[in-house]
Amino acid sequence: MVAHLQECGECRSLARALSEVEKLFASAERSDPPDDLEERIRRRLARPSGALTGVLRDPRVLGAAAAVVIAIGVWLLLRSRGAETPAAPAVSRPEISRRTKPAPAEAPPPAILAIRSAPIAVGGLPMSDAEKAQALGVGPREFVEFVPTLLALDPLFPEASSAADPTPLRQPASPEEVAQRLAAWEEAGPSGRERWLQLDATWGAIEVSRRRQIERRWSVVAGFTPDEKAGLRRLAGRLTELDEKRRARLTAEIRALDRLPERERRARWRTLPYVRGLTGQEVASGEKLLLSF
Repeated sequence: MVAHLQECGECRSLARALSEVEKLFASAERSDPPDDLEERIRRRLARPSGALTGVLRDPRVLGAAAAVVIAIGVWLLLRSRGAETPAAPAVSRPEISRRTKPAPAEAPPPAILAIRSAPIAVGGLPMSDAEKAQALGVGPREFVEFVPTLLALDPLFPEASSAADPTPLRQPASPEEVAQRLAAWEEAGPSGRERWLQLDATWGAIEVSRRRQIERRWSVVAGFTPDEKAGLRRLAGRLTELDEKRRARLTAEIRALDRLPERERRARWRTLPYVRGLTGQEVASGEKLLLSF
């Protein structure tokens, strides 16, 4: 919601209007309905439908009803205002008291409605320039979180990729990208931001050639659905549990499938002894990755 409000001026204006309404209701005294309101409603509903329709068609009745509604609204408004001051004739109150009397304290609106023309602060004060620079300087959160998975999935990627180098990851540039990154940074919370920084530092320490390889892999995986990415994470977790000898044998078996046609590659993938012990989600995700090359 916060990310959307950063981008949509119409919704931002509506949120500001709702904020004013929230403050108005928060500062008003609670008005109780008349004691006989329920009984009057019951009597009104008990009238025959025909008689009620005929009465409502009478212009005089409609005019009187409108006058009553206006009168009740004015009475409630005056009552809520009168409750803030002692009951005393208005003419006897010095004019200076109206100007000097402090306004009643207003309860702060909910954080999601506390929006003006400035950037949105979800949890408190707006971010400082240093915090914004830190948020905009790290790599995309989903990518840096997925780097360990891409490294663990070595057996499922070709040993040498003929694909062209992908466009290097860049920092947010457009106003929309900047707003989305700042909203994601704020949403991450203190622990999430700390982990984000640690993962970004780990990514920055990887050798340049290896980083290009990981970026090529991400260009393939980035378009997977959340369910498929979850399957790849689980599959990567299983691969890390293998000892070096079993991992080398499995890598050779999987990379031998690269020479096969797509249909045969899919069938052979599902018949590998290691794959038969995987879940359906893991099998489908690994299969889609193998068929992406």
